[in-house]
Amino acid sequence: MARSINRCLSVLLCLPLVGTLLLTTGAATAKPTMLVAADNAPPYHSYDDNGQARGLLVEFAQEWAADFSPRFVQCPWARCLKLVASGEADVLLWITRTEEREVDFVFLDPPISYEDITLTLVLKANSPDITSPEDFDGKVIGMLRGASFSLPILADIPPENLIRAVSDEQLLQWLLADKVDAIVSAQQVFEHMHKGVIDAQKLYYASYQITGNEPSYIAISRHSPLLQYRELLESRIQKLRGKWQQKLLTAPTAP
Repeated sequence: MARSINRCLSVLLCLPLVGTLLLTTGAATAKPTMLVAADNAPPYHSYDDNGQARGLLVEFAQEWAADFSPRFVQCPWARCLKLVASGEADVLLWITRTEEREVDFVFLDPPISYEDITLTLVLKANSPDITSPEDFDGKVIGMLRGASFSLPILADIPPENLIRAVSDEQLLQWLLADKVDAIVSAQQVFEHMHKGVIDAQKLYYASYQITGNEPSYIAISRHSPLLQYRELLESRIQKLRGKWQQKLLTAPTAP
């Protein structure tokens, strides 16, 4: 009888410890949902009529962060930057690293991809060519709002000559409607998104262009709870990079 009582007491005394262990284990395995801010940029991420995200980077995120149940938030690029900077979303998947952006974002190493890009200007067939920085005088140049490139072409364009569009589609509309004289774009991006229009409208690329190698990063908001998993997420980039590098090499440069 005494042995039974002692056994019961032992079990009762252990119950709080077991409960604590269960809670601790649950807390260790439960991870926050990852909110990914992404614009409409096929073939990387685009949205169907139901708002469902699809594309190369959507597939990458589902493999890279499967246990964080990544969800995509559709937004124009400039709005995506603001959402992640404020902590309303967690992650940007395809972004150029700059000193200014380091204030709001933590860039994960290594870069997700390196690509050779040609940064150029797109003009209408009846527009004079741009062959040097001096040709920017008196011209209105369109560029995607929030975009930043490490290649130095922007330093050659007077700031007062630049106007910013909310999307690549709006940039093209401005060019066709003669609201701007030229638009800044990575040649790879423009050709992928607007190949039919290039031929139909007889658009062409300016002689003035810069080619270079630019890394693209994954960035996390400095306000995101995902920062505690930084080491884990970086190790997964390293592990998956070889598999995804070839797919992403054919992709346009990060904005």
